[in-house]
Amino acid sequence: MGALIANTFRGQFVTPMGRQAAHWRQCLDLFNAVGVHRLVRPRVLDRLAEASDLVERLSRDMPRRGHVYSST
Repeated sequence: MGALIANTFRGQFVTPMGRQAAHWRQCLDLFNAVGVHRLVRPRVLDRLAEASDLVERLSRDMPRRGHVYSST
């Protein structure tokens, strides 16, 4: 869950806009609906295909769930 909060696009605007509760709720809904993985890869291009294959494999193996995003 922390990864979702930490990687919020323009997260510095959440608090000034008074959207903390809604943002936490949306992050929690997303976290509960999909798997969250951390990919650590060497910073060399010759292993890019290996990382891509791993992401594709993980996405195929993930259960399909309903859309839960809410703009409220």
